[in-house]
Amino acid sequence: PISGAGTIVVVASGVPLLPFNATDGALSPGASAGVDFGRGAALRRVAYSDNKATMLDFSPPRAALPAENATFSLSVSPTAAAVPVSAPLVFSFFDDTVSLSCAGGCLAPGTGAGALTLTLTNVPVTDVNQLSVLFGTLPPKAVSLGAVGVGTAEVSVTPPDFSCALCSFGPGGGATVRLSASAGGARASADFTFWDAPRVLSAA
Repeated sequence: PISGAGTIVVVASGVPLLPFNATDGALSPGASAGVDFGRGAALRRVAYSDNKATMLDFSPPRAALPAENATFSLSVSPTAAAVPVSAPLVFSFFDDTVSLSCAGGCLAPGTGAGALTLTLTNVPVTDVNQLSVLFGTLPPKAVSLGAVGVGTAEVSVTPPDFSCALCSFGPGGGATVRLSASAGGARASADFTFWDAPRVLSAA
């Protein structure tokens, strides 16, 4: 993921044996192993290194953008004096950002709003019963699950009437709450604005 979470496990053959501490996987002084992802990747440990293969665990860097099947470079050196051995490494970074967006904008009239479509990214939902949607503290009038793709889901929601003990519109006739959708331990949110119906306050 572009957030830098998790562990990258690299298994390589044809590289020099790496001296390391079998207890904690730390490289011996002078030895080195690294992957150039443009921002570097910290070596967590050497899992094993023998005549057949070497397994290395890296902490991935944060990536600026997703990348699919990009080629990076693995560099291994058993001693400070040895010439490093390099090998190409094909790797992909995916966007694990959790987000929510509204088709046509996150806004609706304070009463009688029609259904609107939300797009959820990286919120794992396959059944509408898994999903919790709130407009501030108010539940929607209706929720249905639409198309579900890889990492995305479309949800149709009918906003509630903006009417509660603490609900009030500002001087400009609008009120902004936090629209949230959660499922599977992931929660996405965005500002949502209700607007008050225009009305005549006085006439002369």
